[in-house]
Amino acid sequence: MKLIKSIKIFSYILIPLLLIYDISIAFFTNFRCFYIFAVDGNYIYYVFSAIITVGVLGITLMSIALNSISREYIGFEIKSLIEFNSSPVDMLSLIKHVFMAMSLSVGLLFLGFPNASTAVLFCIIVYIGVNSYILWLFIIKDTEKEKLILLEIEFCLIHDEYQQISLFIQRISCYICDQTDKRSKESLPSAFKCLEEIEKGISNES
Repeated sequence: MKLIKSIKIFSYILIPLLLIYDISIAFFTNFRCFYIFAVDGNYIYYVFSAIITVGVLGITLMSIALNSISREYIGFEIKSLIEFNSSPVDMLSLIKHVFMAMSLSVGLLFLGFPNASTAVLFCIIVYIGVNSYILWLFIIKDTEKEKLILLEIEFCLIHDEYQQISLFIQRISCYICDQTDKRSKESLPSAFKCLEEIEKGISNES
């Protein structure tokens, strides 16, 4: 999503700027009167602990939330939808960036750079917070799931991934057959819409 990309770009700008600022304070005496805020000796240790705690806890809670949801949407498990190319939350990218932030915080702790460490903490809180909110919206809103499946169908058709399209047809068709004997048919229009999109895409290809 554009919001997550914007947060990444902001982080890539803010952290290096404050890192340069910390280096200037450490090595050039003329800059030592320009502290952003006064900190005591233990501050950077608190920030480091917060970065590790937020990072590990954020990833763990999001993973537990995904793996504990057994609910399906028109034949797809929630955790399998998150693995789609068009998914609003990229868990692998999230884990990679969080571990990069934690690794960077180790170096900043060793060097004693409080401003850059604070920037890392701020960025990791915003990054995990936004991803968690987007994931929560995706879980509770069926419209978001339908939108994702349609985007993935479009992606597969563009890249000629007909094996994946065949799997989609099989899953959605099985879901429709199962729902004909049940009272709850709320998601049937979405299932038919996805099949129509596949048929339309294949027709355009031929």
